[in-house]
Amino acid sequence: MNEDLVCGGYDSTPKEDLIELDQIDTFQAFKALVEKNHNLVDKILSEILEECNNQYKKWGEQNHPILDQVLLNREGGCNPQRMCEEYEIPTENRAKFMCEESFRKGQGTFMHILIEEISEAVSCLDNTETMRKELIQCGAVIVSMIDSLDRKNKK
Repeated sequence: MNEDLVCGGYDSTPKEDLIELDQIDTFQAFKALVEKNHNLVDKILSEILEECNNQYKKWGEQNHPILDQVLLNREGGCNPQRMCEEYEIPTENRAKFMCEESFRKGQGTFMHILIEEISEAVSCLDNTETMRKELIQCGAVIVSMIDSLDRKNKK
């Protein structure tokens, strides 16, 4: 949506692309919130990069397997439930259920969300493309958790 098309716009502009007068304040507030949060996320990501540097200096390049290779490579393979058991985390379906139930009861936490995302990543087994997407989601949840902590500590 073009920001110049506020309240009226040009004759050729479809009506659904225009911002109504009562939406201008909401739009500006949303825009400011996105810019503010972008700066906060940049700070968090900078700290994460600094910690990655510290770990590299201490341990060098780390190339650990992501999942238990004995289980992945055993005859007959491994299923997601067994891999979750290995790490003592709920299965993907159980984690989703626990997360949904906790939020339904008004008791949901970031940890419920994170455990669900981690369980989804573990359940990918050797599908590295899907696992990467799930790990990005884990990272996003963790960044949101840090952002929440920082905002609460500022109050």
